[in-house]
Amino acid sequence: MREQFLLADDIIFLNHGSFGAIPRPVMKALQQWQEEVEKDPVYFNIWRWVEELEKVRQRLASFVGTEPSNLAFIENSTFGANTVANSLPLGEGDQVIITDWEYGACLKAWQYYSEQKGYDIHTVQMPSVFETEEELLAPLFEAISERTKVIFISHIFSPTGVIFPVKKLASFARQQGILTVIDGAHAPGQIDLNLEELGADFYFGNCHKWMLSARGAAFLYVRKEHQHLIKPPVISWGTDWESPHPVRFVAELEMQGTRDYTTFLTVGNALDFLQANDWQAVLLKAKKLISFFSQGLMDIFASGPLTHNLDFFGQMYAYPLPEDTDTEDLYRFLYQKNKIQVPITKVVGRSFVRASFQSYNEQKDYEALLMALRKYYGL
Repeated sequence: MREQFLLADDIIFLNHGSFGAIPRPVMKALQQWQEEVEKDPVYFNIWRWVEELEKVRQRLASFVGTEPSNLAFIENSTFGANTVANSLPLGEGDQVIITDWEYGACLKAWQYYSEQKGYDIHTVQMPSVFETEEELLAPLFEAISERTKVIFISHIFSPTGVIFPVKKLASFARQQGILTVIDGAHAPGQIDLNLEELGADFYFGNCHKWMLSARGAAFLYVRKEHQHLIKPPVISWGTDWESPHPVRFVAELEMQGTRDYTTFLTVGNALDFLQANDWQAVLLKAKKLISFFSQGLMDIFASGPLTHNLDFFGQMYAYPLPEDTDTEDLYRFLYQKNKIQVPITKVVGRSFVRASFQSYNEQKDYEALLMALRKYYGL
């Protein structure tokens, strides 16, 4: 599978989670879409993109378990966080609950708009170790008050790779009249999604990470009863164009004049790639490799993992490092001296090594990382 990607031969690439990696067939499709645009830029950018993107929207909707009219294409999850945080009718006295594991860029969006609108952000501390979904849910349930209007949380936490039980949270929040906004940056393609069953009110996810589309393709899902709330960050032709799309929130978010729609169009090509390469088998392989890697780390470090329950992980796995770890120095050691591209994440003062498990990875990649960690720590 490695030959299907353009990754350098001399790099052990264990950081798919940060920016993804584009398969050769998808890269070729992107170039073909770009050439199609240039055959008649006026026709493509005014009319054809609408028709072509609707075909892709229908396929994406089937893949993530919703209706096409509930999805709008956006550039990334940070765009989604900004759009929703700016759109919701929040103000003085209202409260948004988040966790201390959230992705920095999305967190900045909520902090910015809280200062603009005057609502409060209550940060919930996630457990340092856990084994059950109830242990992850309990801190959020306990934090809810009469002032709570929104809960914002990641489906898969970026620094730890932990899959959060969003369905249980959304169900409980709906009973309390609280909106749920889910950062699904890492979810599409890494875990099975059915947005209607999940029950979140707002959900945004990247297609350019684990779905393997060209970089800069994502989606925003909004339940129908909330679509009237969405305000486009950029005001353009979609606000009064006669027929770019029958769903207003889709038209307002997507139609922005001289925009590169080709990255969005490769989502269909990425879905072709997943189907052609038996992605369920890829996910099962990832589970086996995570088990191998986790055991190897436990053999090295006495501190123990976040959780022994590997069902909380899909294609990313993070393990806590010794407290005195110099994260920048370790990253340089792994990348510059061992040619291993793997992130050393830090959240709430704790450092983690977070490895990705993509189709192009093999057990030897993790053996090399384990060996390098032993050498760095003198073990």
